Amino acid sequence: MFHLEAIRLISKNLRGAVENTKEGREGMALGQYIAAMGVEGVDSMSQDEYRDAAINAVKKLSEDVGIPKTLDQIKEEDLD
Repeated sequence: MFHLEAIRLISKNLRGAVENTKEGREGMALGQYIAAMGVEGVDSMSQDEYRDAAINAVKKLSEDVGIPKTLDQIKEEDLD
């Protein structure tokens, strides 16, 4: 069921991603995360809900594998 939702999102957003629109890029990223992360229950979620679920799945995976949340070497004043 997750893959079906991912296919729907990808088919809806691929053209926009190729055209480099914000919506197309976001839709493709979301489709990818739903298919790679196994977010459950997407069929009954709103778009905002499954976006949040995908983000939370990536955050959880990052924590589980030890990816740091911040980079102490990069300071805000170093960024434009």
